[in-house]
Amino acid sequence: VQVAFTVDQGGRVTSSGVARSSGVPALDQAALDMVRRASPVPAPPPEIAASALKLAVPVDFSLR
Repeated sequence: VQVAFTVDQGGRVTSSGVARSSGVPALDQAALDMVRRASPVPAPPPEIAASALKLAVPVDFSLR
């Protein structure tokens, strides 16, 4: 899953979505839930935090 999200100057996740699906809806939802639970994240450094920071990160799952 690749999750895209936006972080404001205070480190709060203000929006999130699936940028690339795993093909398994439950895993996509688990990745989104993880991002929401992680908020607030460490605030971006002032020199790059004009208003909001947009990120897209991969989330790997291992199914057993």
